[in-house]
Amino acid sequence: MGRWTRYDADEYRLPEGMKRVGYDSDTQRYTFQDEEGLWLGEPGAEFGGRIEYLGPAPRNTSPSPSPSPSPATSPYRLIFPFFLLVCVFLLLVMRLVLPSSPSPAPVRCADGQKEHRIVQGDTCWGIAQRYGVRLEDLREANEGIVCEALRVGGRVCVPTGGKGE
Repeated sequence: MGRWTRYDADEYRLPEGMKRVGYDSDTQRYTFQDEEGLWLGEPGAEFGGRIEYLGPAPRNTSPSPSPSPSPATSPYRLIFPFFLLVCVFLLLVMRLVLPSSPSPAPVRCADGQKEHRIVQGDTCWGIAQRYGVRLEDLREANEGIVCEALRVGGRVCVPTGGKGE
């Protein structure tokens, strides 16, 4: 703050009890108010010059609400980008460190069944044909299997006793 800036304030330059309440940029005139009413300054004169009396100031009869902090003055406005960067960093670390998809649960086949690892292009029908078993027997051996959504790398139990063992 400069050495002489306190002398540029309204409290120093205007008479006691008078305050600047408006500015009309078209006419370049300031409006002042005191206990008597409103006053209009000369064009281009910020503090000095002659002022003319406009009349009594309008009274505000409605209670004014308490000023709430605007979004521009909110204390969280400056810290929000920091939290955003932290969240992005944590999401990136989680993406790199944690596996993207859970590995299929190990399948335990009963006695008399063989484990088959699913590869690209496998279908329930194709697996049943390869091992020479009926599709119904394959579904019975693997309860809860969804033949339309087999996952590559998954495992299924194939009943033995067919031709492809």
